[in-house]
Amino acid sequence: MKVSRKLFGYNLECTRRVGYSGIYAEMLENNKFKTGTIGFYPVEWNGMTGWGQCTEHIHLRSGHTYQLAALGGTQTRIRIRTEYGAVLFEGEGPRAQFYSQFSIAHARFEAVSDGELRYVSMQLADSYHGCRRDVLDALKALHPGSIRVPGGCYASRYSWKDGLKPVEDREGIHTEKKNLFSASNDYDGCELNMDDYAAIARYAGAELEYTVRLMNNEPQDAADLVEYCWGGSDTEWGALRIARGYEQPYAIHTWYIGNELAFQKNSPLKHAQAACEVSDRFVKAMRAVKPDIKTVVSTGIVPEWDQEFIKMAKEINYCSQHDYLIDAYPLQTLETLLKAPLCATLPKLERARETLGEKPMLFDEWNSRWGSTGSGAGAMYAAGVSTMLIRNAHRLNLLGASYFCPINEGCIRVYPDHVLMAPDGEVLSRMALHADGEWEDTGDEAVVVTRHDGYQYASVLNTSVDQAKKVPFAGEYEIITPDTDRVIIEKCEGELKELPPASVAFIRTSNNV
Repeated sequence: MKVSRKLFGYNLECTRRVGYSGIYAEMLENNKFKTGTIGFYPVEWNGMTGWGQCTEHIHLRSGHTYQLAALGGTQTRIRIRTEYGAVLFEGEGPRAQFYSQFSIAHARFEAVSDGELRYVSMQLADSYHGCRRDVLDALKALHPGSIRVPGGCYASRYSWKDGLKPVEDREGIHTEKKNLFSASNDYDGCELNMDDYAAIARYAGAELEYTVRLMNNEPQDAADLVEYCWGGSDTEWGALRIARGYEQPYAIHTWYIGNELAFQKNSPLKHAQAACEVSDRFVKAMRAVKPDIKTVVSTGIVPEWDQEFIKMAKEINYCSQHDYLIDAYPLQTLETLLKAPLCATLPKLERARETLGEKPMLFDEWNSRWGSTGSGAGAMYAAGVSTMLIRNAHRLNLLGASYFCPINEGCIRVYPDHVLMAPDGEVLSRMALHADGEWEDTGDEAVVVTRHDGYQYASVLNTSVDQAKKVPFAGEYEIITPDTDRVIIEKCEGELKELPPASVAFIRTSNNV
């Protein structure tokens, strides 16, 4: 039985520190002044007034070039200074480039104009589709089978058509929901558009999946998006994509229809019947453009709601499932996180299987918790869930799974001047080596053995916090053990006789041995 690459998917939702402070190349906060001048200080220079910003994100790297912008009146000027006032660069606007000879933390970006400034920007000149390349490289190192965009809660506020405008003209999103954009003054500038998302997936070698907006939207908007992604030059929206320089279709096969509708307290969609009717209308409109797309309906939150929805809905391919362990286990210890994949997460998926009947499902949001930068104990949970999913995917009729969220929430830690693989990422990047391999059942629920590309890959998890585990494997191996907010990685070669408590091992052996 082959291990599907889609079991190693990621839900890329640009909330909290995932967008700003994470994947976004943009270094300035509130750069369209959509929340007034929060985050800025006043500047007067050459008889003109404007605004400046100094944050930890404006961290200059020696030997790098920066792209600067200040859009306002007929005249603008831009300068870069150190935190203590020394001028590093001065230039005429509205756009300029600056080469930094030094690494400087907390530098200052300042811009003035003879009119009101409406947009300022500072990015590394080598950014890729609005993203930091070092973050994309780390995302690629996770070997993602799929990437879901624009996420869950973010999707209900995101307008893909607004994203086709130049970034400085996009309306952006301002919300009072404090957990969405906590790193950027409750505002997001919609730095990424449909073309950027497609480029990110290509860069990372992943299949792109998309969540369609249902809230305050119309079916025709979703149908237009399908046409934009799939259409040729003989279609209105396909021709626009091609005119923008993207000749090849984006070929998105999997489309999520809304997100967590049962939680929409102030919307009629919180009622299963209303949600069902709207969902069906959207899917019909989308399939009128591309009949063979696969759609994922918004289940997986409230089982009773799911039952009612599934009974009535006519346009269903797959059903969604979400799970954050913290909902059931607010106090998460190492012992809890080691046991939970089989004692809590698997039973929840089994109950969902009974509710959904024969409908295939996608486990499109999972993690021990959201909003955390990761921990060694959380990495053991990630190892356990991945192991459980590989071993039970066929029985559960589970077609894919997406970890939430790869950037600054468990897998990848982003800093102003560098990027580190976080504990969950160290584990999941190695678990992904099982993808496309032929799985062999050893009878041990904590072991996965696969064969492909001339090698045997084995991953072994020890769920005991105080007892070693006998391990009959030999080859090149790594042992990962948790250590507070990080993991310790020990690399060895030879015979691995036993595995220390609360650890996971990854062993590679040639098939010829």
